[in-house]
Amino acid sequence: MTAANLATIFAPNILHRNNPNDPASAEQLLSERTDVINVVRQLVERHTELWTLPADLLHEAYIHLAHSAPTHLDSLLLRRAECAAEANANVEGAKRLWSRESFLHAAANTATLATSPNA
Repeated sequence: MTAANLATIFAPNILHRNNPNDPASAEQLLSERTDVINVVRQLVERHTELWTLPADLLHEAYIHLAHSAPTHLDSLLLRRAECAAEANANVEGAKRLWSRESFLHAAANTATLATSPNA
């Protein structure tokens, strides 16, 4: 499906009028619907820009979780590793996933982390 088709399906469920009983003309409703579809289409088309975390922000989040909720970090990294293993089972050059231990070790030596080709 194209981004426009996905937006047409999802837009009315994601962004809708607060008061559906509020009287509005057919032209106004059509205009609002078109605007809503265009907003959702942009969200779909730009999903990588909008929802991908920069590496430095992800690094900060891992460090914070390592100190505040290590068991949650373990479960998140395990789930991420399992999902990536399924998706990249037969893919050459798959991204490297970090265990908690290797992440903490790498975080202690940031120069190696920044220059590593697998980071």
